[in-house]
Amino acid sequence: MQLGGNKAKLVAALMILMVVGAAVPWLMPRFWVRDRSVNVVYKGHMTTKVTLYHGSAGRHILMLDEPGQLNIAYLYNPIFIQTHQDRDIEVCEREEFISLKVLMLAKHAQPDCSVSKSTIQHLANSISFQTKDGATVKVSWLGFIDPPR
Repeated sequence: MQLGGNKAKLVAALMILMVVGAAVPWLMPRFWVRDRSVNVVYKGHMTTKVTLYHGSAGRHILMLDEPGQLNIAYLYNPIFIQTHQDRDIEVCEREEFISLKVLMLAKHAQPDCSVSKSTIQHLANSISFQTKDGATVKVSWLGFIDPPR
């Protein structure tokens, strides 16, 4: 009788591992982690009204809590930029994402965003670009010297 109970627990544990293993490839392109060590210069001034999230493969989401920027998320995806040369920083509505405080989850594998052609300068721990309204943004972070890949 004891052996049957252990088999059921083993089968349940294996099923959980299979579900988690199947979910990881689906979640990775939709998942970002918040970085609290971010420094941002917006319109020439340092601001703390910003949230930066790091995703897999060097992806970043930046949200500015400044007037005119409250409903906008800026998405940087280096892999997408390499395969679509006409792409740069993508401007998304914040409603494309679900905020879980320290985590960000995209509602879709490829969020519905418009492309903003701006000069992007991306280094290992910083990025600079222009916002939708033409303001220059310079972002640097300390927590990830090399962004997750």
